Amino acid sequence: WAIALGFALEGDAPSVTVGIISAMNRMLGNAVQTDAKLSPANYGGPLCDVHGRVLGICVPMAQRPGELAGVEMYDSGVGFAVPKRRLDEIVDVLKTGRSLYRGWLGIAIDRLTADAVVIVNVADPSPMRAVGVLPGDTIVGVNGKPIRHYGDLVKSLYMIPAGERVDLRLERDGGEFETSVTLARSTELGPLPDLEEPFDPSEPLPPPPNDE
Repeated sequence: WAIALGFALEGDAPSVTVGIISAMNRMLGNAVQTDAKLSPANYGGPLCDVHGRVLGICVPMAQRPGELAGVEMYDSGVGFAVPKRRLDEIVDVLKTGRSLYRGWLGIAIDRLTADAVVIVNVADPSPMRAVGVLPGDTIVGVNGKPIRHYGDLVKSLYMIPAGERVDLRLERDGGEFETSVTLARSTELGPLPDLEEPFDPSEPLPPPPNDE
């Protein structure tokens, strides 16, 4: 069972709705799903089990990562909470005095290629441009984990904040190379430059950057 607690917009009595835990690892492993009715009356409140143990904090999260729930999601029976384990990680960072902002590589990905993560553009400036990554490079690994498609990339970077370094493995012209970048805040990224010609993956690319 799951119990969502909060305060109604008016009155001093708490708002309580009851449901079940529908799934534990939604939103790329970063959300608990419940069918307890969630709305602004309990967003920000705890989602607890029947023993009073906090499972997470109810949030206005939609069914796609990065989106907020609209009124169509209120009391819909599809609600989400940030899991407690993730909250503990965030609190530990905040206690050090650091602020948390979503980290960005500064690239555009070919979303039409289902079985690879092919870069089609690189922002200037951006972490990826700083280490010599080019359109046409393919990301095949992040922090030692294989990247097979766009979903893998999003899952691997989704909760890594700006300022953290990530290790990348990429392919270029049949060869692999490794590099590390420090993720940037969105405000630190430049625009994606206009490509002089449409990107042609059949064209040979320069050799990988030399880390030596």
